[in-house]
Amino acid sequence: MQRVNTLNSRLFQDGHDYEVEVLGKCGARYSGYLCFPEALAEVRKNQPARKSEFLAALEREFARRMGERAVTFTAIGSALDFKHGADAVLEFRGVVVTIDVTLNPEKTSAKADVVVHPDDVANVAVLTARIARVLVTKLERRGR
Repeated sequence: MQRVNTLNSRLFQDGHDYEVEVLGKCGARYSGYLCFPEALAEVRKNQPARKSEFLAALEREFARRMGERAVTFTAIGSALDFKHGADAVLEFRGVVVTIDVTLNPEKTSAKADVVVHPDDVANVAVLTARIARVLVTKLERRGR
């Protein structure tokens, strides 16, 4: 049996609470592994009644910059979160960009396409530009 480090478990809880505060909680509960498309479908079907202010702001800024609407989904607590490392997704023209929200200032890479720190949450315009760059790359690859 592995011993749980109290400091690490506290940091995990703080990080989880921050994710819920920023993104809201997905209604799809983790109950085992699902492949990415199935996990994403569960997330889409189980969104909270109201988007978090952050996700709503991200959608507004994206629409302002791109001239088209993107849709965001929280994945907190779902198989997409636990098994695929995506706390949220932004979807545009059928292309998905995965997002990992973290309090860890040293985290620069993850399973997700974009790592989001608290300073990114505070500056949605700059974050939207980063997400748009990832999205453009994915759209170009899909076009090949």
